[in-house]
Amino acid sequence: MLEYFLDEGVFTPDGWNFGDGERDYEFLRKMFNKRNKEDISQKQSAKIYMLLTKKVLPFVLADSRLQ
Repeated sequence: MLEYFLDEGVFTPDGWNFGDGERDYEFLRKMFNKRNKEDISQKQSAKIYMLLTKKVLPFVLADSRLQ
């Protein structure tokens, strides 16, 4: 699913990813593949939340198939 979001341009370049949206994709992939979710720091958790709510969720809600 993350690769689909990357291909669709969900991970837009911005100041947080140093102008490279693929960095957000790689970060989320790395976090989702962690076996022990307790190893995710509070800062990483905040970044995950921000990416999901500010980039992924608006893309999903704008999908015409949900209308």
